[in-house]
Amino acid sequence: MHNNIIEARKVFNKTIKAAKEIAKSDTCLCCGKQTKGFCKSHFVPEFILRNIAIDGNVLYNMQILKSPLAKNRMGIGEAGTFYIICDECDGKLFASYEDERQIFSFNSDNKKFMASIALKNYMKQFYKRNYEIHYQDEVSKIAPQTKPFNSKVKDVYKLDWKEYKENLMRALHILERNLKSGYNCIFSVFLNYKSPIAFQGAITLQQDLLGKEINDIYAYDEKIKLQDLHACIFPLSNNQTFVLLFVHKDDTKYKSFIKQFNNLDLANKLKVLNFAIFRHCEDFFISEDIDRSCFTDEFLDICRRNPSDRKSMMYRLYGENEIIFKDIDTIPCLLDEKYAIAKPEDLS
Repeated sequence: MHNNIIEARKVFNKTIKAAKEIAKSDTCLCCGKQTKGFCKSHFVPEFILRNIAIDGNVLYNMQILKSPLAKNRMGIGEAGTFYIICDECDGKLFASYEDERQIFSFNSDNKKFMASIALKNYMKQFYKRNYEIHYQDEVSKIAPQTKPFNSKVKDVYKLDWKEYKENLMRALHILERNLKSGYNCIFSVFLNYKSPIAFQGAITLQQDLLGKEINDIYAYDEKIKLQDLHACIFPLSNNQTFVLLFVHKDDTKYKSFIKQFNNLDLANKLKVLNFAIFRHCEDFFISEDIDRSCFTDEFLDICRRNPSDRKSMMYRLYGENEIIFKDIDTIPCLLDEKYAIAKPEDLS
């Protein structure tokens, strides 16, 4: 059994490596200049990961779910990395938030700060979809019987790829023109404790808090555009945690969600964000210092779900509406103070 797992890891890693090599470009996505090597970018800033790391390591999704393909340890040097832009662009485009001093001075009028985060979010998604398209071809070579299915997945991924690039360019335009409008802050707070989770990403909600549809994620039609929330959870060196939620001003599908969210108290806002991340995303990192008892069966079940799982598809098939946020209290809220891994007074 152990040898089979090792062999499966080898095949998986080899296939991913081959797909990434085929997908590799020789020009920077942002400035278009040719480059011999790309900057190693972290979609969650490396200095943020360092604030929750134990001996330089963090937990990631596949480890928590005990996937046989998971690495035994995940060092912060390789956690959530992608290669798509040159060093010059990386240093210029993300300087407005990849610095704790900028985070501490955040205010809701700082459109550049939010645009930088949105740009990084879509870069990561674009990079991932870019090689996943080629990954389908590599899998078809290994298992020809899967080619019809892989071809359909590839077509869907191509639509995603195109949409991510459009959103990426929208954020880049705001940054390059230093526009005073673009992204609107929904919620920001400094929690007076250090959260065990670090996250930065785009969240494509299917529903608002009452079950009304926001995005029809099964409509694989390029005319129907999905809209995203952007969130970050940044544990800081002073043992506080910065939490931010924002949206592009034109993404009006979130109007009802924002109204519902703003009517909640802080504890329930954190619950909503916590649930949305674990239900809809996989690119989060957790400190090894966390109390592992929080990884309940219900928590792991939510983490395993994805928009195309069988249960969701069955609801869709029979025209019923699964209210996703009804399960919000079934999992621990890792943003709650009870799961804090440090507090400011610990520094004294």
